[in-house]
Parts: sequence; C-alpha cells; structure tokens
Amino acid sequence: MSGGTAAELAPGSGLVGVDWLAVAVADRAPGAPSARVRLAAVLDEGTARAAAGSLLRSEREVGWSGGDVVAREVLRLGAIGLVDRP
Repeated sequence: MSGGTAAELAPGSGLVGVDWLAVAVADRAPGAPSARVRLAAVLDEGTARAAAGSLLRSEREVGWSGGDVVAREVLRLGAIGLVDRP
C-alpha cells in the first residue's frame, strides 16, 4: 500500500493479479507481516497518480554496490515504486 504496509488479498479473490487497487478497508492483526484487504476496487495507474498526487515524488539515490558507487532516479507514489532508472 502507499504507506508501505504489505497487503494480501484473500485466496481466490477476483482481484488477484490486478496491478492497481484502491483499498478502502484493510486490517492487520498484531504481529502479522501484512494486512488483509477487505474491500478494494480496480484502479489504473493514471487514476492512482491523480488521486494521490501529493504522494508522488522523484528522488535521486546514491549508494554502494560491490565497491562501486551507483546512482539511480526513483519515482514513487508513497512507498510504491513506479520508475527506477540508473
């Protein structure tokens, strides 16, 4: 989810495999690694960007990988990575 919490659909849900969901209700039991989606609707990326535009941000990240300095540009909608390019 955009806040960074992992979420799962119930097995057999008709929404399994959908790329984008607008989650209206999700709950997570104490200590559970992810939330269970209880109510959601199919969404497309353009609508998600429009609805949560205040969460859209582009960042440049620099770090180490195997002794080399690497840089990348990341576009995120909250905690959801949209684009990751070197």
